[in-house]
Amino acid sequence: MPGKAAKIRITEKQQAILLRLSRSRTEGVSLVQRANIILLAFDGHNNEAIESEVGLHHDAVGRWRRRWRDSWEKLIDVECREELHVLVREIKTLLSDRPRSGRKPRIDSQQQAAIFKTACESPQKKNARSHVGAEANFAVS
Repeated sequence: MPGKAAKIRITEKQQAILLRLSRSRTEGVSLVQRANIILLAFDGHNNEAIESEVGLHHDAVGRWRRRWRDSWEKLIDVECREELHVLVREIKTLLSDRPRSGRKPRIDSQQQAAIFKTACESPQKKNARSHVGAEANFAVS
């Protein structure tokens, strides 16, 4: 038996931000999908209708509706106390994936930066002989 979908409330500022995110061509696909979920839910669509519109399973739609509902008071607090860019950042954070567990990296960020630096250096800078230069010297002799 299906449960009752989370009721979505949105202020005018939040709606403007969500509309901009839902129409964005530079934001990630998942963020655009999730902004659309909230907007469609606010318009009164059920999870199954939203599922067919955004291409996610209705369980995922319900999850994002609940997350928005559960963060409503925090969003209102941010909207009342902070500037618009802070609200935008808070909405993006809310609609982003939560950190997942997984294997710890084998190399730290400093080691990774050193590898990238070495890989980006030109061969002449390292005073290393290239094979092409050796072959050219051999041909001249």
